[in-house]
Amino acid sequence: MSEHKPATESKPKPCCVCKTEKSARDECLLINGIDSPKCETLISSYKTCMKGFGFEI
Repeated sequence: MSEHKPATESKPKPCCVCKTEKSARDECLLINGIDSPKCETLISSYKTCMKGFGFEI
């Protein structure tokens, strides 16, 4: 028996959106470290993208 989502729920899964922004952010953090200010723009871009899909980070 499969589960059916309500028709009103059209929000995608968080793992399926903003892949380019997430990849760039993750690479920057990996190279520069989590405390590096160099990644702030990429982090902000990712958060903005996710917010556009209805996700709060």
